[in-house]
Amino acid sequence: LEFKADIVSSDISKASKFINCSNALEILDSELFRILDKHAPMKEFKTNPCQDPWINTECQKSRRFRRKTERANNRLQTPTSKEAWKEASKKASSVIDSTLQSFYSEKFSLCGDDKKKTYQLVNDLMDKESHKNCYPNDK
Repeated sequence: LEFKADIVSSDISKASKFINCSNALEILDSELFRILDKHAPMKEFKTNPCQDPWINTECQKSRRFRRKTERANNRLQTPTSKEAWKEASKKASSVIDSTLQSFYSEKFSLCGDDKKKTYQLVNDLMDKESHKNCYPNDK
């Protein structure tokens, strides 16, 4: 209600203020930003990128293609589009699984006989304490 009242009482609703199109756009822009800043102020926060270190460009491409075929299937809803989406899903899963397996196989081989590093890696695989820094920090 207050938002609506602020819009009605602003310069946006006063046609006499508009001299030309350029002026009207400036008034519209400034007034809307002023009203939005009052009712929904921008908040700044820091985010930590939480992309897994094992994801490479091949994984990203296969995930992107899977999502593209899923959207096409949702739009078209034909047997052909559904089959394409299933194939893209299988391919993406295969690429992701093999990339993940090779990443952690290499990590375990680098651990060697160091038990501490091995247990840290196992805890990482079990998802213990992951995502602890993945959420925005309020400021």
